[in-house]
Amino acid sequence: MQTMRFILILFLLAASVSACHPAYPREGYDELRPSTGGPLTARFFGVSTILLSDGNTVIMTDGFFSRPGAGKLLFGKIAPDPDRIGEALKRGGVTKLSAVLTVHSHYDHAMDAPSVARQGDAVLIGSQSTANIARGEGFPKSCIRLIDRDRQRFAVGGFEIMAFESRHSLGVPGGEAAEGTINAPLRPPVAYTDYKEGGTYSFLIDHQGFRIIVHASSYFNPGMYDGIEADVVFLGIATLGKKSRDFVSRYWDEVVTRTKARLVVPIHWDDFTLALDDRPLRPAPYPLEDFPRAMDMLRSLAGDRVAIRFMPLYAPVDIEAAAGPPLRARPKPRPAPSSCP
Repeated sequence: MQTMRFILILFLLAASVSACHPAYPREGYDELRPSTGGPLTARFFGVSTILLSDGNTVIMTDGFFSRPGAGKLLFGKIAPDPDRIGEALKRGGVTKLSAVLTVHSHYDHAMDAPSVARQGDAVLIGSQSTANIARGEGFPKSCIRLIDRDRQRFAVGGFEIMAFESRHSLGVPGGEAAEGTINAPLRPPVAYTDYKEGGTYSFLIDHQGFRIIVHASSYFNPGMYDGIEADVVFLGIATLGKKSRDFVSRYWDEVVTRTKARLVVPIHWDDFTLALDDRPLRPAPYPLEDFPRAMDMLRSLAGDRVAIRFMPLYAPVDIEAAAGPPLRARPKPRPAPSSCP
């Protein structure tokens, strides 16, 4: 009960200050410019929802668009919002998907994933807990691909994907209530804490030698990327502003320095209790987060060796041009997969 009171106070404080919290972009925080025409484009939809397309194969991480408000999270039950999902996909020009990859099964990552995959005729890749979210919504079992081991590989059209076992961020208010697994089909509407973590993963996405890591939760398993190099890291920064400089330094070393990434794109920084409408994205407010402090620490670690850039909302970005060409040889492109089901 004490934990829930604490969560309530934090959420209400966050809701009260979000409207006046400075919006992104802010002076000194560089944003990548929209661009098309390259071999690989990326789009950002808030939290850790990223769309990658080579013009033939289209994949997405998470696909979270419903973004229920603080009041509904605390006092009601939540479910995918078809109108918000449809509007976001329309604004992002998403008409077809080959795969939706889920990093874990909390509501802000996996709640909408089956609905998004169904609308895009895509396979859904995730944990057993994510599969139970999908089954609760009647998603076809034949279109679910389970992650059940570290460094598991998936081939999706022009993309080679490797899933890494990782760890969820520490210090999330009330996070202990959503620990554990989802062991039976989950049928919304349900409480937000019914979306249990169910294991956390990150993804190495290789497109003809150009490598992207999507590391959405701001923690790590030591050595998890040993032997792995990447051109770009989409780096989750939720709760980093409340962490020690020593932790942030170790996190940066494990995920960025060891992979030799040249470009870091912060993700999971925005206040996802606010809807994706015409307002710009806003950082998660204090006391839930200390966004300026997080960015100060990351920029100090990056120095002049690694570029840190934010993604615009909805707009396509030529992600290879932003990072520079890959150093690895390009294999021949693979054909696009058939629709699912």
